[in-house]
Amino acid sequence: MSVTVSKNKCGQFFASVLIECEIIQKPKTGKTIVLDIGIKTFLTGSDGLPIENTKYFHESQSELKQAQQHLSRKKKGSTRRKKSKLKVARIHNNIANQRNTFIYQITTKLINEYDFIAIEDLNVAGKTSQINQ
Repeated sequence: MSVTVSKNKCGQFFASVLIECEIIQKPKTGKTIVLDIGIKTFLTGSDGLPIENTKYFHESQSELKQAQQHLSRKKKGSTRRKKSKLKVARIHNNIANQRNTFIYQITTKLINEYDFIAIEDLNVAGKTSQINQ
């Protein structure tokens, strides 16, 4: 029906295509789960299913630090600064893509295995500030 083309800071182009299609219902499993968002674990299910929190930023932190240091030494407006800025943006984009893929994999797994999913509504930001005090 329509196409939207966009570009991110890394210079990548994306095309979003809007189409009409029939939605196929997944077969019922009869299972339910309650998910608890945690600090040490990403999610914990009512059936004892712990999903560990991945550390994608921590894994890329040394590479990102080095790229940002190189960027800070470049002269403003230079071609090398633009290239260095693009490299930092690509590292940040890679981290964001890893996080999105992780969340998509978890949600797809949960949707395929359970019919009803309940999530505990907590103020996680407030939870961490109470622990740090």
